[in-house]
Amino acid sequence: MMKRKVTIEGRSYVFNLLFVLLNLTGLLFIVLGSHDAFSDSFLLFSFIGYTLLAISIVGIVIFQGKLMMSNFSRWIVGSIFIYSGIIKANDPIGFSLKLKEYFQDGALAYRIKELFNAPSFSFEFLQDYATFLAILICLLELILGVFVLIGQKVRWVSNGLLMLMLFFTALTWHTATCNPKEKFTDQNVYTSDNARARMIIKNPQDYNDVEVVSNTSDQIVLNEQSSTQCVTDCGCFGDAMKASIGRSLTPSESLWKDLILLYLVIWIVLAQKIIVPNSRKENLQFILASTLLFVMLSWLFSWYLPIFIALILILGSLWMLRVGGVALGNYFGSTLFISGFSLVFLLYVFLYEPVKDFRPFAVGNDLKEKMNDGSPGKKEINFELKDLRTGKIVLVAQKDYLSNSKYWDDKQFQFLRQTEIELVPATPPSIGMQFNPVLVMDRLSEADKKSAFINKILGFHRKTYNLYTNRNSGKDTLVDFNVENEKKFNNSNFSFKNKIVTWDQSIKEISIRDLITSEKQLVMLVAEELNDANWTRIQKYKEIFNYCQNEEIPFILVTRCEASEQKMFVKNYQWNVPIFQNFDDIGLKMIARSNPNMLIIQEGIVVAKYPFRSTPDLDYLKSKILK
Repeated sequence: MMKRKVTIEGRSYVFNLLFVLLNLTGLLFIVLGSHDAFSDSFLLFSFIGYTLLAISIVGIVIFQGKLMMSNFSRWIVGSIFIYSGIIKANDPIGFSLKLKEYFQDGALAYRIKELFNAPSFSFEFLQDYATFLAILICLLELILGVFVLIGQKVRWVSNGLLMLMLFFTALTWHTATCNPKEKFTDQNVYTSDNARARMIIKNPQDYNDVEVVSNTSDQIVLNEQSSTQCVTDCGCFGDAMKASIGRSLTPSESLWKDLILLYLVIWIVLAQKIIVPNSRKENLQFILASTLLFVMLSWLFSWYLPIFIALILILGSLWMLRVGGVALGNYFGSTLFISGFSLVFLLYVFLYEPVKDFRPFAVGNDLKEKMNDGSPGKKEINFELKDLRTGKIVLVAQKDYLSNSKYWDDKQFQFLRQTEIELVPATPPSIGMQFNPVLVMDRLSEADKKSAFINKILGFHRKTYNLYTNRNSGKDTLVDFNVENEKKFNNSNFSFKNKIVTWDQSIKEISIRDLITSEKQLVMLVAEELNDANWTRIQKYKEIFNYCQNEEIPFILVTRCEASEQKMFVKNYQWNVPIFQNFDDIGLKMIARSNPNMLIIQEGIVVAKYPFRSTPDLDYLKSKILK
């Protein structure tokens, strides 16, 4: 008896198409039911969703529609993998920073520490390889996405997709279920001369949450209780989602996205033995369907270049299969094409900046808006009371509690506690306090004191002082003007000289965050690390700086480096540029990937942004940008 050939129609094209659509509709209802916006309909949506899912799976099995279901899965999974890979390739450094968050001891590692009672386990060694892993994942997403669409090496590809989706789902599951209040046992190694470790060894009774594992002449090993480090934003689609819809996917939304993709990948795995390479007609159908999905995603992200990149990768792979000959007319040749094209794109991004800047400091963005686009959220205060007549616990909303005096009667109700329920979560602004360049007062150089911009800053913080001279030492002292100090210094040891108006001596540092957005025009050079920055264009920076000084346009350098490195930089390069410190390196990473990078800001709007390799000549800036 001849074995029946498996086709996309199965036993019935109409019924299988119906069951596939019912299956996808069931998934939609399940996801909607899990969302906070439909929490009131959770049971109804879940019932409908799982019922449709069960009926459609049975129907697909009976009518042999596994190939059709896998084709729909290939279209959705392949298209999303390709688009996601392009978004990650656009900013691999940003993706690597997100991976570093997951590799911290309090993130993914703490799950394994607790599950296997292994406090010494750590993923921190992977932080050194985060950039390499980011590039590798980008390439895997692109290669697997293209191959699953065109039906090449399906067994290898489907297993690779499964492994990658299990990895992504583990990350988003951790993000969605992480409890920031939870504690875990973490093993830390200290040198034998560490002050805190020595104190614990000396007085162990004062540290109930610390266990001494070993104490040798070289090192001290302690098991300590640490707090979890929850990654609140999984980074799905990078900063593109934030820039397009104003927020990233919530941890729960990200988890459901990955669960759906994992479910679809399982269909591809189950059908791997019956999936064959696409015919020309099938390739055309898949390409048209995927292009439709690419257009929708590009419309969402307001960036249409990925459509063309995706088509180049797909068509280029098919072209290699056709003209590559014996050596390259196979999956190996297609892999080389995808990898080669992607690496050229990645190289450009590494050398310069993301092709599409989705970050808050992108050209055209209003920084004042980005600093104030957060929302405080909405919370509801409830009072938990005990009804003394029935013994039942009653939860009363604050407005009802305040408006109804019966709840105040101690003979009827006993107050237990006040609770707070988050109705709408607060969202931080796009530019938070991670970006907060400050002028550290005790680090002011003579050049700083001559800077018009710095004098303008100090002008907002003027104060009147009495100047006294010590008759014995001849040393001058500024004294805050008040009655108590006048009595203290009006004696034989001090003589009053005059009154001086200068900056408030009690202020240790001054933030210029708001001043940056209010200046008519300002040039800001950002260098996260002064020593590691590429200063081959410093002569151009100096020319622009000198021009700005003559035109009274503020030119500032913002870095995270300490005073010693700042002074060394000024000395080495003979450049007395005003330097401001931003203590949080995340605040500088959100500005630029290139080190250094120059921004021109006019009344709070970023009008130009130049990685150091693209630093323009002064003549160009004078004619095109600077007013």
